[in-house]
Amino acid sequence: MYAHMVTHFRKDLCSIVPVQKILQIYPFTDGNGRVARIIMNCILLNKGYPLFYIENRYKIRYYKALEAADKDDLKTYVKFIVNTIMRQFIFKWK
Repeated sequence: MYAHMVTHFRKDLCSIVPVQKILQIYPFTDGNGRVARIIMNCILLNKGYPLFYIENRYKIRYYKALEAADKDDLKTYVKFIVNTIMRQFIFKWK
């Protein structure tokens, strides 16, 4: 399963960038982050990946990655999301 995840993860990144765009638009007065993460998790689960969640110790890094993405630095945002998902996937299967 891990080899499959690594092999196919690049093409599945399409689930990450639209979520950031939803956050950038800020369509709701409250709950934008929750809605965006629910959408991302639906896409990830559909593709066989684990749920994405942000541990308290990584929240500041998450917000910094979002700020970078708002300045068109999607690489930092995507790297954070990918590293988080991989860490959670590895932890789940230990």
